[in-house]
Amino acid sequence: LSGWAGLLLGVSVALAVIPLVVSILDGADDAWILLAALVVLVASAAFGQVLGLQLGERLRGNISGRVGSADRVAGAVAGSVGVLVVFWLLVPTLAEVPGWISAQVRGSFVAEVIEERLPEPPDALSALRDAVGERSFPTVFDEAPDLADPGPAPTQVPLDQRTQALVAESVVRLHVPACGRIQQGTGFVAADRIVITNAHVVAGASEVTVIDDVGVRHAGVVVGFDPERDLAAVRVDDLDRRPLVTAPVEPDTLAAAFGHPGGGELRIAPVRIADVLKAKGRDLYDEVETLREVVVMAVNLRLGDSGAPVVDQRGAVVGVAFAVAPDGDETAYGVTVAELDAFIAAQAPGGQWQPSAASDCL
Repeated sequence: LSGWAGLLLGVSVALAVIPLVVSILDGADDAWILLAALVVLVASAAFGQVLGLQLGERLRGNISGRVGSADRVAGAVAGSVGVLVVFWLLVPTLAEVPGWISAQVRGSFVAEVIEERLPEPPDALSALRDAVGERSFPTVFDEAPDLADPGPAPTQVPLDQRTQALVAESVVRLHVPACGRIQQGTGFVAADRIVITNAHVVAGASEVTVIDDVGVRHAGVVVGFDPERDLAAVRVDDLDRRPLVTAPVEPDTLAAAFGHPGGGELRIAPVRIADVLKAKGRDLYDEVETLREVVVMAVNLRLGDSGAPVVDQRGAVVGVAFAVAPDGDETAYGVTVAELDAFIAAQAPGGQWQPSAASDCL
């Protein structure tokens, strides 16, 4: 029992130290941040358990046989509980790590049982989740509008295989170290060496890594940033991909969103455009009232799909995904092509893009 008491003490110390580790590794790859945090957690827990065992050995000489047996039973129970507590603390963090880690955790039966049967863990690992996880989507409406339910998302991608392949070549993944965390998102080539994504994906960034369809990493520079439309442009000088064309859209159009949920592999999600409307809200920094045209979509989007192009059956971009409804798993929103055109006209007059001033963290 003393060993597990020591382990609990070690875990407590680790939870206090992890935020410091995250701040020291600010800007490092998310995998290294996660590895360092786990090393601190395991090492501190092991050290605490060793100290507890040594203390227990010294005390055990003065304990009668009956009490010693009770101690061993209590230790076994505490051991099981200790393992459960460690899982309980780590599951929410690991489930938000972009890529294969979150996929494995979300598909774990043990993790599913823990999330369903146990209460929310304390926020002691918030710094780690902020560093390797992802923030929520931005708010679309200032006040909840009276919108009709767009219904369930389609189950089949309406684009043919050739169109899917052509579009996928021009879709990229963004890896953005900024503001003490790793921001993940999706983008697409909209002009020669220009990638369009959401402003909230690159907010606060001094550098952007763009990963193309074959996994090659490119250095990017933010050359356009609009916190009101939630659109941004990134120039990638060595990215040679065909720009996607754009087109207006009408309600009831079938389409597909090409995104990288969780910062992982490309996923093509079926979409039905439910409505096109003006949304009154606020900018990313909650400073300015906004009025932007958005498409309401029946689609299942996840964190990491921010900036995904919404493409119709002809292969034309009809919107840029930027948010999901807080109360609906299959309702999402995209910025219309009209807003995208206005963004480009304002940010690149005459087609000339210039590096943007540094944006603030969200």
